[in-house]
Amino acid sequence: RRTFDQRFLFSAEGGYKPNNLWVVSLHWTLSGGRPYTPFDIQLSEEINSGIIDPKRVNGERYPAFNWLNIRVDRRVHFLNSNLVMYLSIYNVLNRKNVSALFWNPERNRQEVIHQWGMLPIFGIEYDF
Repeated sequence: RRTFDQRFLFSAEGGYKPNNLWVVSLHWTLSGGRPYTPFDIQLSEEINSGIIDPKRVNGERYPAFNWLNIRVDRRVHFLNSNLVMYLSIYNVLNRKNVSALFWNPERNRQEVIHQWGMLPIFGIEYDF
């Protein structure tokens, strides 16, 4: 098990352009969990510091990763340029994808760092 071996990765992108002014697109990614080396929980609790288990290098896997993004564009056409206003929503499903595990010394336990939850992004582009 290598560090970036996710076992599988599936990604799909698509879009719909109902007319010259609007575009709706999406991007979906599904992948297996990355391997990681777990903490030696008993030893870590005894010394209140995260100690990885050297006998289990990349011996565990994070949960599968599932991520869906949606974007809606509104175009305004000028003589020699275009204005594009868009709204993107990352992680529309609001999945709590695991990014990493860490040892919290204040609580003396292993905890999870999640990736971003649902994240709206508004933008403006001017093409000339």
